[in-house]
Amino acid sequence: MIVFKIFGIERAWQNRGSFGPRPRQLFITKSQLLADKVEHDYVNLLFSLSASPDTPQYIRDRIQLWKSRGKNNVLDPDDAEGMRDDLPEKFSELQDSHFPLFITVDAVGTTLAIRKLKLMTAGFSYSCGASWRLT
Repeated sequence: MIVFKIFGIERAWQNRGSFGPRPRQLFITKSQLLADKVEHDYVNLLFSLSASPDTPQYIRDRIQLWKSRGKNNVLDPDDAEGMRDDLPEKFSELQDSHFPLFITVDAVGTTLAIRKLKLMTAGFSYSCGASWRLT
């Protein structure tokens, strides 16, 4: 059901003439299999839109990106730990083309841990609450 809500928000934005910033929706779950399944269902809904001659370019781009990522993880999707090579190193570098984003809690935690480690080795200390200070 959540995939229809994500799709509906995207569709409403498009029907308003893509006015304003594009909605940046996140689907975060513990299971890589669930994240892949919800993204697969979302892309299938996009396929239904792409049959139209006036399909926006961002929809065609999203379908192409999904195809190029090779979403057919048949063996054990939970083995992949949710890491994706198509995402930037920092969440602040995410672009509109990355959204809606279907990701695992582990991938979010790993990204934050890597960022924390890099900042600490660069002479910054990390404290809870997302504040950074030079030591």
